Amino acid sequence: MGNNDFWVVKLKDKDKKIKEERTIEAFPNPAQQYTNVIVGFDYTKGNVSVYDISGRQLQDFKATDRTIPVDLNKYPEGIYIIKVATDKGDASMKIIKSISK
Repeated sequence: MGNNDFWVVKLKDKDKKIKEERTIEAFPNPAQQYTNVIVGFDYTKGNVSVYDISGRQLQDFKATDRTIPVDLNKYPEGIYIIKVATDKGDASMKIIKSISK
């Protein structure tokens, strides 16, 4: 009376490809003068681009390390997009530049 068995079965599609996410992080964010972009995957060569919120490219430089310093000192406060394009994949993220107090 009232005793029931429950089974939980989790099925996985063997043929479904697992999508590898290419992630990047930035510290500090919000930034005041600079930020360090940390690439979360291995790569051989890459390129870093910084865009303003309207899509205008502000910086473009080569990257070879997993930690990439980005200088935002000469830009006004606002939102910027950093895109890392590598031989293993692309990733981008938003950076907020704030005024130092």
